[in-house]
Amino acid sequence: DVYYAMPANGTEARIAKTTRMAIAVGLLSLLMSFSATWWAVGRGMRPLMELARQADLIEADGAQFEAPAGAARSAELAPLARALQSLVTRLQEALRRERRFLSDAAHELKTTVAIQKSTLQVLEQGKVSEDDLRQGIARALEDTARTESLVANMLLLASIEYSQRSADQSTVADDGPLRGNDVALMDSLQLAVDQLAPMTKMKEVVLVFDPACDLRVRVPENELNQLWTNLIENAIQHSPRGAQVTIEVSRVEG
Repeated sequence: DVYYAMPANGTEARIAKTTRMAIAVGLLSLLMSFSATWWAVGRGMRPLMELARQADLIEADGAQFEAPAGAARSAELAPLARALQSLVTRLQEALRRERRFLSDAAHELKTTVAIQKSTLQVLEQGKVSEDDLRQGIARALEDTARTESLVANMLLLASIEYSQRSADQSTVADDGPLRGNDVALMDSLQLAVDQLAPMTKMKEVVLVFDPACDLRVRVPENELNQLWTNLIENAIQHSPRGAQVTIEVSRVEG
């Protein structure tokens, strides 16, 4: 039997050194892998984070949105960016409809309230006979009924279903029939003039109107009455006291 011996200190030292190097290399590799993964994930998520920031900037009153270039180029984020852009476009259109509706509602209500106010002011001035008082009350009730009908129409206009239905109805062929009734133009104008009589008295404006012309048009009668009332009321409001407002009707190219 041959026995050979050598000191184990050197071997153990080399094993310890190798172990430390393996641990160091492993930790370094892990750190590099973590950093590379962090960088890759961060770079990949950057378009999404930018898209989220842009979406967070959307305000209800402004509703502005512009998809980042990175999101538009990304195959995964492009559908989301297009969906957000479409949503903002619909929101902008809804805001425009709301502002237009509020503007129209304010103008229409201003006109009807002004007519009611002038009717009551005429009754308030001076001594009024019983017949004049009854006529004034009846006129005030008519004005109130028109205001009530106007509010109901505006509530109907505010509904999405009515807006969609109106858009469908407004798409008429060039030779198709217009919706509405066959209305005598002079009668419609005369009704508006009578409704605004108290206002003309309060403003001391003279309305000159000769209903001799015989014209008929196919339109919704209540909308036509609103048109005349708005036009004549504006003329009365913006005329100085003692002025004359002339209403003339003529046929032009059929």
